[in-house]
Amino acid sequence: MLSLGTIADTVTLALDLLENKQAVTHVDMRFLKPLDEALLHEICQTHQAMITVEDGMLKGGLASALAEFISVHRYPIILKSHGIADHFIPHGKPAELYELCGLTPEAIAHSIIELI
Repeated sequence: MLSLGTIADTVTLALDLLENKQAVTHVDMRFLKPLDEALLHEICQTHQAMITVEDGMLKGGLASALAEFISVHRYPIILKSHGIADHFIPHGKPAELYELCGLTPEAIAHSIIELI
């Protein structure tokens, strides 16, 4: 699990929903630029799959940066991403919008379970 920004708290809640929390590593990337490439190399060499979680746009965000990194370095990593898709999002309360975008603890936990 790689998160960016305050959504890290939601990832922590998602991990609390899992029975096997020890099977998951959660890294708060803290910064999109510059990417911590040393850390990413370590993660890619020790993990088979990654899930990115960001409360920003997927295109041009953490998901895109990791997809490029994985491709350039030819790592055989499964990458799944949670964030805001490249289309207009209706107005609403934050909780409703997080639900709509799949950024709830339950949706994130479901993605983890699918990959474990």
